[in-house]
Parts: sequence; C-alpha cells; structure tokens
Amino acid sequence: MESKWVYLAEPFEKSCAINVNFLFNEGNIYISDNHLCALWGWLQHCSPRDEYNFIHVDYHKDLGCPKILDYLKSIEQVKTIDDLLKYREIHMEMINQPFLAYDTYIWIAQFIRPMWFSEMTFLTKECSFNNTFEECRLNPLTNCIESDCLWREKKIEYKNSCTLEDVIKNITVNQYKHKVILNLDLDYFFDCQNHIRDAYWSDQRITEFVMTLQEALGSGNIQVLTIAMSPECCNSNGHWSYDIRDSYDIMCKFLPILSGKAQLKFSAYRSNIRLISLY
Repeated sequence: MESKWVYLAEPFEKSCAINVNFLFNEGNIYISDNHLCALWGWLQHCSPRDEYNFIHVDYHKDLGCPKILDYLKSIEQVKTIDDLLKYREIHMEMINQPFLAYDTYIWIAQFIRPMWFSEMTFLTKECSFNNTFEECRLNPLTNCIESDCLWREKKIEYKNSCTLEDVIKNITVNQYKHKVILNLDLDYFFDCQNHIRDAYWSDQRITEFVMTLQEALGSGNIQVLTIAMSPECCNSNGHWSYDIRDSYDIMCKFLPILSGKAQLKFSAYRSNIRLISLY
C-alpha cells in the first residue's frame, strides 16, 4: 500500500475549529490532526450509491449544523484536499462561523451522501458534568436533540450496553449489515472532565484495543478508517491548552495498524515536530 502525506501545512499551528496541519493516508486509513478531514477520506473510499454502517467514536458528538447551505452540493465535486479546505472559511466574514469545521463534517456528509448512513452507532463521552466518567464512558448518548436538523426523519439507535471493544469485535465477525465507516477521535481515550487518561485506558489496554482493531481491518469489513488526533482535546495537564505530545503518545500506540514503511514515515514526521508546543 502507498503511504503519503495528502496535506502538510507549514508552519505548524493550533488545530482549533478549521486549521489542518496534516493529513496522512495509507490505503483506507486516514490520520489527521483535525476531524474535519474525515470527510475527505470518506469521499475517496465510499461509493455515493452504497450503504454503510457509520460508527462514530469520539469524546464529542460532532453533529454541528453549518449555517450556510449553498455549498453543500458543490463540495462533493472537490478533486484535491486543498480544494476541500477552501470550504472552511466560506462566508465567515458574514456569520462568524465556519462552514466546514471539526463538528460540521458529518452533517455535510449526510446531506450530500445520505446513503452512507444506513445504520449508525455513536459511542461518545460528551455528557453532563454531573455524571461520572464511568457512567458516560460506557454509555453512548441517550438522545439526539441537537441533531434533529441533521437526521430529519431518520432515527439514531443507541445501544446503552455496548463498549468500544465490543463494537470493534462485531466488525471483525461481520455482525453489521454493511461495511463500516469507522470514525475515531483519540480524545475518546481521555478523561471526561479533565482530559487526563484514566486507568481504564491504560497503555496496555490501548495496545490490546489496537490489536483488536488490526483484526477488524484485516477482516475487510471496514470500508474506511478515519482517525483524528485532536491535540487540544488530548492534554494531560487538565486544561484546554495545545500540546501535541499527549496526542502523539497515543497515536504512537496505533502505528501497528499501518505498514512498516508507513510507520517509519509517520514516526519521522512525529520526531520532527514532537517538541513543538503552542499555548
């Protein structure tokens, strides 16, 4: 498989809502610092006429609705990642909100490719801070009021007893009706309140999870895997600051899902920017 940097920004900046520093690709795996790039991976590997099981694993729901709809049809015609990224700041001068951002990309995808979202599973940790981390970590959302504008008449079914490991194992044994779009944000592995990784997601447990993910990828049941590193949401100092080191430490454990050549290529880039820290 060919590995490549689809996009590499210079200089390296905070990711925030719309900034993209890199997009790395090998086969049907896409890795970026900003989750909005997941849309690019889906457009490359998913047929507009096919149905998929959409699985979203994230600290956040990522179900924001863009305020400007005129560009929804034209965005599916983009040919390069640079063309896609031009949509980030459309009409921001008028409404002060980006069109394509880290929380609107799912809405955009559903609008231009409604067939993709035949069945959906959301595992998120976004919850009321009155809840404990244990309660919201193992239970997906129980309602979807914010996303009424996204799904319209389509209902999302949440499974209150499923865990991430269960979901990935079900992919491996082909328990889903269609091939899977697996959308993963590394901030899922951090604490719900302080963004400090807890004992549940120890280094050993993450390593074991990655082995399970490798099996799922090997089964051929994953159409495309998109990974967001979300540096601002993966910070062990407990603040919403920006430091790439924690995010890259987690990503380092995911490298076995790539080929040896791609691992070396990604690790070389990681070593060059590891000491960069922006606050």
